[in-house]
Amino acid sequence: MGSYTWSKSMGNTDTLTNFLEPKAGGSNNGSVGLIQDFNNPPGERSILGYDTPQRAVISYVLNLPFGKGQKYASGVQGVADKLVSGWAVNGITTFQSGFPLGISEANGNYLSLHFGAGTIRPNYVAGCKKTLSGSPYSKVIKGQWFNAACFTYPGDFAFGNETRNDDAIRAQGTDNFDFSVLKATKLTERFDLQFRAELFNLFNHPQFNPPGEAINGAFYNQVSAQANQPRLGQLSLRLNF
Repeated sequence: MGSYTWSKSMGNTDTLTNFLEPKAGGSNNGSVGLIQDFNNPPGERSILGYDTPQRAVISYVLNLPFGKGQKYASGVQGVADKLVSGWAVNGITTFQSGFPLGISEANGNYLSLHFGAGTIRPNYVAGCKKTLSGSPYSKVIKGQWFNAACFTYPGDFAFGNETRNDDAIRAQGTDNFDFSVLKATKLTERFDLQFRAELFNLFNHPQFNPPGEAINGAFYNQVSAQANQPRLGQLSLRLNF
């Protein structure tokens, strides 16, 4: 089975929450762009913090064609049949875009400190390329997830022109493979034995948390943690009767 979703979510406000992907392979932490000018709702319109342009999920179950009644080795008997028959593999593979980042000024300005404005955003330098080349791992090592030079202080009495959530710079997306192997063995007419080996995040792909998004704030433009779990494996043996 396979599914693919192409979408775009827009609005002028977000819910204050931590968007987590409820799966064994890991999570994807979303960010929330906060209101800057309460008197100008149209100016707050942007993609939403949980906007996910692309998501693909592929799941599969395959009974291997070996053993009695199957295409290959169908004539095996006795112990050989118990070893060869009853194998199957299955898994779930997920690919998903990362959530957008919302850049803000950690210290605000006079408008937010004294005149009741919301969270001040910076000015975007026209024509500046916000993204940086390289793998997510290299960006983490360098401590630069995006091009910080593209954002400047808007001034003491001005609102920044940066959008509430930025479509161009995003947290790392999901690239996850969960896989399992199953062996069902018929012992007698009454008893059968089932063995299962399961691996979550099969290729041990790290998925990093979003970087710090507040200019002059802690860990600005740096990733400080991993969002998903390393490869996890579990074995089970079950006797059915």
